[in-house]
Amino acid sequence: MAVIQKRGDSYRVLIRKKGHAAVSKTFKTKALAERWARDAEYKIDEGKFAVDKATVADTVEEYLKRMAQIGKPVPYNKSIIVRRAATDLGDKRLDQLTTEVLVDWVSGKRDILPSTRQQYVIYLRTVLTTAETLWEARPDMVSYERAVRFMRTHGIIAESNVRDRRVSDDEISTIVDHFTNARIPYEDILPFQLASAFRIGETCRLRWDDIHEADRTILIRQRKHPRKKRDEIAPLLGVAWDIVQRQPRTSEFIFPYKADSVSTGVTIAVAATGIEDLHLHDIRHEAISRLFEQGYGITEVQLCSGHKDLKMLQRYLHLRPADLHNGPVAIRRYQEKIEAAGNVIPITRAA
Repeated sequence: MAVIQKRGDSYRVLIRKKGHAAVSKTFKTKALAERWARDAEYKIDEGKFAVDKATVADTVEEYLKRMAQIGKPVPYNKSIIVRRAATDLGDKRLDQLTTEVLVDWVSGKRDILPSTRQQYVIYLRTVLTTAETLWEARPDMVSYERAVRFMRTHGIIAESNVRDRRVSDDEISTIVDHFTNARIPYEDILPFQLASAFRIGETCRLRWDDIHEADRTILIRQRKHPRKKRDEIAPLLGVAWDIVQRQPRTSEFIFPYKADSVSTGVTIAVAATGIEDLHLHDIRHEAISRLFEQGYGITEVQLCSGHKDLKMLQRYLHLRPADLHNGPVAIRRYQEKIEAAGNVIPITRAA
């Protein structure tokens, strides 16, 4: 039964029902309090409001279901991590996620890097805040934030190290030669990545209908953006255009393969051929560095890479000191524009 208590200028709703934990909430007006009380009692009767008894496992499953319902399904890699959190902490209620419990859980993962541990922490926070927002769960976020501060201070979690790995043409050839009669044409995809500077996910979503033959450009649909994904036009430079033209038109997609499958194949080839510490994403780093070395300016490179933030783009720029013997390349203009523009230089394109 709901009880509404007036406390100063506000109204507190208290609901007690057998078999359920007490639920309360405060409102500025009595009308809002009464409306919420009616809705809350209905949900309790329907068995949908026992959030105080929900475990971490319950919460994770509800989070995955709710995000799919609102049209924002959780990406596969993220869902794997939150399900692992549900396995590790599944029998605990949200109010039992104390600072000590969280620190012990994360620090116990000694077989993974601090940057990977940080992913666990970040993704769990998303689950907890979503539960708090969408179905009024009450996780102890104060204890959570205290645990995060402690783990950062002691190096249990940390940002990933900025990679400065350069990739040689010989290494790419070695990976390509590893595959014979493979379903995925690595002999085309890897050189395309090197010429285009696209993300592999973007490459695998490119469509034949989005090519503009006259100016050798292509529309990249829903490209990554700091605020909201958007469609962008990007050039197909050098051999990238030729590689696209020789692909068989057996699908609406130019490269009809899963990005994860391409990445996994590269990982397997690197291990098999003895190449040291090379990831597929390093080829994108290499492509961006080569564009600067060829003399392209910031806004020109941004058209290829899709970056909007110069600080982020700078992480991908890995010029070799020895290359300066060939001339000043574009690094001097790059640094000058960063200093002049502050951080972000807007990109304008023809429609």
